Amino acid sequence: MDMDLIEVLWKQDVDLGFTLVEPATTPAKKSSTSEKESADDIEKLKALEAINATNQKNICQHVVLFENDIDVTRKELGK
Repeated sequence: MDMDLIEVLWKQDVDLGFTLVEPATTPAKKSSTSEKESADDIEKLKALEAINATNQKNICQHVVLFENDIDVTRKELGK
């Protein structure tokens, strides 16, 4: 009974494309690809940090301008 179950499960795995043998990969090629991806990721992060810094600077400038407008309006209203 157990052997029948094992055989059914094994055939099911084969039908789904699973094998006991792992696909052959070259470790050197894989590491160079991941190193390249890491370098790309670092460059992307640096670019995003620069964009965020620029956006924060712009937001701060707009807030200062808005606060100045409020101060001018208050003075005009005599408050």
